[in-house]
Amino acid sequence: MRIISIFIIVISLFCVNVAAGFSLGDSVAKKIKEGNEYFRQKKFDEALKSYKSAQVENPDSPEISYNIANAFAQQQKYEEAIKNYERALSKDTSPKTKAYAYYNMGNCLYRMGELAESNNAIPAAINHLKKSVKAFNQAIRLDPDDLDAKFNYELAKKKLEELLKKQQQQKQEQKQNKKQEKQKQRQEKQETKEQQKEKQKTQQQKQEQLQKKNQQEQQAKEQQARQQKEKKGKMTPKDVQRLLNALGDEEQQKLLQKKLLQQRFKGSLDMERDW
Repeated sequence: MRIISIFIIVISLFCVNVAAGFSLGDSVAKKIKEGNEYFRQKKFDEALKSYKSAQVENPDSPEISYNIANAFAQQQKYEEAIKNYERALSKDTSPKTKAYAYYNMGNCLYRMGELAESNNAIPAAINHLKKSVKAFNQAIRLDPDDLDAKFNYELAKKKLEELLKKQQQQKQEQKQNKKQEKQKQRQEKQETKEQQKEKQKTQQQKQEQLQKKNQQEQQAKEQQARQQKEKKGKMTPKDVQRLLNALGDEEQQKLLQKKLLQQRFKGSLDMERDW
């Protein structure tokens, strides 16, 4: 009995699980038959228990490994399924069983590729698709009349080409983004240099203004000191009158008048000459 489980379009499993038609012991055949019944009822955990129990008694049976792989595949445990398909293929079995194993393994690999693509893990998806194409090709070699295998081979091959193209586009985008990032870093670096120059220029201007202010203040202090000194050496009319009133000696008055006369002449610019 062939049970087809649709994955995508016609990506499906040939779940032709072997029954008791082999030269196996009655106990093993019974457990396989029991597992197949559970499988048809979609009770895959129970089916696995029956198949694995049979495998304990006959570990080298490729048919049991194949059945176990189908149960894992239905549970979407694709890595475990592939391991068991490979185990079945490593044993001496019929070309038909091998063709089914390669076909189902190709489907599992295709599905793994889809999952990897959905997680944007393009390199992993491409790796799974390459293996899927190879598995379908092996199935076709073993059974050239298998139209499903041929269709899935073309489908997987087309998907692989799409992913390779997508990967190339991503590489170009990454390269462009990297180039833009470098340009941005150079621009930011240049802007930082210009900002530093502007900051240094501003600081220098502030320093020059401060120095100029200090010089002006110093000059103002010096000028004020000179003015105070000059003011201190001069006598106002009130000072003169006060001194004259204080002096009673005629000679001292003459000396004072002489001193005042020198002071007046010293600070005078325009004087009339007595011709």
